[in-house]
Amino acid sequence: MATQARCARTPRESYTRSALRIGLAASLAATVASAQPERTGLHKTIPPLRSTYDTLGFFPPAGSAPSPGGALGLVTREVAVRIDTLNFPLDEALDIALHHGACIDTLIHGLRTGGANFRGAVFVDTARVAVDTGAAPFTGEFSPAHPLAQFDGGEASGLWILEIYNHSADRMGILEQWGVAVTFSRVATSVGAGEAGTPRGFSLSQNYPNPFNPSTMIRYILPARGTIALALFNALGQRVMTIAAGVQDAGEHEVRLDASGLPSGIYFYRLQAGSNAAARSLAVVK
Repeated sequence: MATQARCARTPRESYTRSALRIGLAASLAATVASAQPERTGLHKTIPPLRSTYDTLGFFPPAGSAPSPGGALGLVTREVAVRIDTLNFPLDEALDIALHHGACIDTLIHGLRTGGANFRGAVFVDTARVAVDTGAAPFTGEFSPAHPLAQFDGGEASGLWILEIYNHSADRMGILEQWGVAVTFSRVATSVGAGEAGTPRGFSLSQNYPNPFNPSTMIRYILPARGTIALALFNALGQRVMTIAAGVQDAGEHEVRLDASGLPSGIYFYRLQAGSNAAARSLAVVK
């Protein structure tokens, strides 16, 4: 996994509520609130020379529905990542990144410190200690390799994916618990309206399931009949597959992506329909 910080904004969409535990630190009646979705009791193996992914979701809880004729958007104001328990014998062998929508941010890359494990490590832009100057076991607050501020202003709800790449050829580890702390504000928008500059009725949904192996479904809505191109790109921005192309009618469409011939990793799918375009990220896990 190469060090990177990349973000392509995508239209907001509604999501089905996740069964993950979500702790609200402030009432949704307030203009600004925060939530701390987390994943516990994972015992997920981190094998040599490959990426390990884990996904959690943050979705508007019951009672946060907008008034009739309006839609609820949760706009990200600040993000912090917690790696509560990660057991690994040599932390410098790890790269760690956070994915959300079409954004990728590298938390750790190229550490030059010996030692093992993460115990209550929090990555936040306001921390006074840079992670590359810290020491293992990592405990307390650290500023990440790339600022998490790139998530600010985007949709807060949806899937958040932690990627851990193990550069070691002979060491393994275990991820037990991690989470994100999202500070957000509510924005009421009219039904069918997207982000500024996004035509009414045009949208590209997050694929489901995600991560996946070997196939997943992608849904999108076209405001008018026209020529479309839905393509898949790797993390370097290289086109690896055309998922769908041609003339399609207005309305909702669904296509199946078969990734059986692709290696594990993070990819981006991009929909072009006339002057409209949107992109999202997905994870192939094998």
